[in-house]
Amino acid sequence: MPSYFAEVATRLLQSRDQLAPDELRGLAEQIRDEIWEPLGHVAEGSSSDALQEALGLLSSIMTALDETAAKLDLAAEKVIDYLADTYTVAADRGLATTVPDWTSAPESRSVPHPSTLPPEAMPASHDLNWAQGQQTKLEDRPNNKGPTTGLVFFGNDTTTERVITSGAPPSPTPGTPDSVEDRADRELIAAATLILANSIRLRLRIPGAVPAVRDHVEVKVATVMRQRGITYASVVINNRKVCEDEFGCINAVPAILPHGYTLVVWPRGATKPVILKGKAQP
Repeated sequence: MPSYFAEVATRLLQSRDQLAPDELRGLAEQIRDEIWEPLGHVAEGSSSDALQEALGLLSSIMTALDETAAKLDLAAEKVIDYLADTYTVAADRGLATTVPDWTSAPESRSVPHPSTLPPEAMPASHDLNWAQGQQTKLEDRPNNKGPTTGLVFFGNDTTTERVITSGAPPSPTPGTPDSVEDRADRELIAAATLILANSIRLRLRIPGAVPAVRDHVEVKVATVMRQRGITYASVVINNRKVCEDEFGCINAVPAILPHGYTLVVWPRGATKPVILKGKAQP
């Protein structure tokens, strides 16, 4: 590559990396976790106008930080778009186009960007007694093996559950039409596979690889949340843990959910939930 193109590419990529939108998101999450949520619990039993105003101001600050981070992401993408256009032209002219530290394709922006979590949902979905009550509705997994079943509660509704099971439905018998439920489940798994295979955060070692976690309960729930713009949900599962390996649910769910989205997971026998917060671009 001519030195001029190499220098321009290096400077632009350095500028992109210095935008650091994740620092703003980290600050928003810190405010949410350490100030806004605890203050919200205190405010439940208070009629103080000052306290409500403080919560409103903090909510506005978190929203502004998330929106600014999203704009920084967009600016970074525009830098990449410029480089892609520039080096396409360079290639047409017979010039070398290798750029150091190239990036994956940007993630989908099809889901609306959320602002805050519904505070009325948090007390119930974080309550151990509530979770234990839901666990009684689930059968045990034989020898802790086999498909995982989860009771899912979307938004601030902690009384109406939806049942989701891990794994893919069996292939339909030739000549027999596929059921609506099985077809919807396959489409959900396909959507999760596409999101994870192209995730900048998950970074699968083999481009286009099919992640095994694609049909886990937590991943299915996260995919539904992303598709429908549901910013908060909880799921109680009859599995004793959330898979924690590099490409497990602990990392896959945040790679699916946009910033501001939260999935609360109660494994079997847990005394506190696993809280997975979205880190993907909306």
